[in-house]
Amino acid sequence: MTSHLRLGRLGILVLVTYLPVSGRAAQTDGQGSREVLPAPEAIVRILRTGSEEEKARMAGLLSFRVPPRTRVGGSQVLCPDFDSIDSEYVTLQQPGPQVVLHASGLSGCQYDFLAILQLEATGWIRLGTIPLWSKYRSPKVRFISLISAAKKDIVVNDNTVDYGTGIFQTDMTIWSLVGSRLEVVFDEIENLTFAVGVEKNGKFGNTQQSQCSSFTFVPVEGQEGAGYRDILEKQVLSDHETTLARWRVFVWRPELGRFVGIPTEQ
Repeated sequence: MTSHLRLGRLGILVLVTYLPVSGRAAQTDGQGSREVLPAPEAIVRILRTGSEEEKARMAGLLSFRVPPRTRVGGSQVLCPDFDSIDSEYVTLQQPGPQVVLHASGLSGCQYDFLAILQLEATGWIRLGTIPLWSKYRSPKVRFISLISAAKKDIVVNDNTVDYGTGIFQTDMTIWSLVGSRLEVVFDEIENLTFAVGVEKNGKFGNTQQSQCSSFTFVPVEGQEGAGYRDILEKQVLSDHETTLARWRVFVWRPELGRFVGIPTEQ
């Protein structure tokens, strides 16, 4: 849950709590597959220059499918064609490294996909796939050590989670590889705008309310060598000409397996 600004009947700015769509945003095929895949370089080559049949088969093995939430009728659609395909070796857990395939399909399915691959004794397998809606804004992907110096986590900014008449929302979402599963450890609003009806001085109209948050990764004092980082959020809430700022710090809670937010001063 989070808070947004609302203009009361007397024109007083108040905070109202509501449930954002962040819980739906971090959809992940986190269980992966034990089916042996070609080497990452071969996968990239197939997706770039393979036949239509080869591309479709590889997209299916990598679970490159549009989630039902952005499809009329709720059916999943396979995405075999992309504008760009890249691979990067990165240690997401020990022993590493793993390989992250980043497929961008703005002109096709309007989705980006991150497929996490790991080399085992039997060959390369897929640990999980993250779909990222890129129709309205291109997601930005980084790999940062947040909970251990021995591994990196997947940080995605501009993760579009909702768009419609009078509303647009992007989140910053963080995934961590735990064993053989991808787990969402952080998912908070980055930008949210929506238009609401208001009555002021006897007149009715719409006002645009917004939340804009910036996040900074701060090393934990005394734990720099361990790689622990807190996440400092500056949150700006706006309603027409009125603006309110507040700060929160998110700390890692290993017993919960996620970052937990605590109000703080600037």
